[in-house]
Amino acid sequence: MRKFSSYIAWFPQARSTLRFAVLIAAAILQACSGRPVYIADDDVTLSDGRDTAVVVASVRSNSSLVKCVTLLWQRYDTENEELTSESTGFIFYPGPKKDTIHMNRCEVDPTNKNYVDVTKERYLAYEVKTGNYILRKFRTFAPVRVTFTSVIKNKSISFNVNKGDIIYIGDFLLEGSEGKAESFFGGENAFYRHDSTKFRIESVNEEAVRAMLSKDYPKLSGPLQVRQPEPFFYKQP
Repeated sequence: MRKFSSYIAWFPQARSTLRFAVLIAAAILQACSGRPVYIADDDVTLSDGRDTAVVVASVRSNSSLVKCVTLLWQRYDTENEELTSESTGFIFYPGPKKDTIHMNRCEVDPTNKNYVDVTKERYLAYEVKTGNYILRKFRTFAPVRVTFTSVIKNKSISFNVNKGDIIYIGDFLLEGSEGKAESFFGGENAFYRHDSTKFRIESVNEEAVRAMLSKDYPKLSGPLQVRQPEPFFYKQP
């Protein structure tokens, strides 16, 4: 494993959104409990002529209080210097695929055979349209104080993917602090401070990614490329 000697990118929080009631939180958990949206099909080959590629990454949190983490990448038209349309959807349960990649990971059901603690690396592969992608948002979800969304403006990171590429862009960490608050029933409850969340790329582990692809995508052939996102400035719409 190769560790980066310094953080590639830190992003300050932008805004806290949608403090929901318990009923809404339960709906989110239900939506997050299934197969992650946009994950590549097990039999993907990239040899059927479609204008797509495969992107692999891991997204995790430093806190076990967090149950869902998301990185939202949006396609950027470099010729016209503008963002393409953003997909619709509800928080961690995105709508129809358009020009975004929802690197969405929810670990809410420990009885699920695919469950992995959200503080541990978990490599997921996404079949995506070709083009240039910039990181637009990241999100955290915890049962207490619910959801936080940070919108990244003007200065971000970006990667490009071409038809037939199989690329690995790194291991991402959403890192924040924890606190304690008085419980309604007395005592204290621990909670995750969503507004303290910062983002960084923490490592690259090619060996683990190759092992995952070999096991989960036996029909996928082609060289794996490590392609770290680079700093990128864009015009805020």
